[in-house]
Amino acid sequence: MTEVTIDQNHRHALTIPQEDIDAGEPKDYDIQGEANHGHTVSLTEADFESLKGDADIEKQAAAEFRHDHTVRIVSL
Repeated sequence: MTEVTIDQNHRHALTIPQEDIDAGEPKDYDIQGEANHGHTVSLTEADFESLKGDADIEKQAAAEFRHDHTVRIVSL
């Protein structure tokens, strides 16, 4: 299970299913949520390994729409 915070957030959201963490395969997520635009956050195999080991990770969402967001994923 994870908890996600997104800096300078304006209704973006990210949920990472436990199944994705368990699988550990690289994956891209769209963090659009209820915002009127999306951004992409890419997690690598190493990121999923960190989450399995209860380490937190920080990723930069793709700089689309002339801004970006730092996404912090906390392993619970």
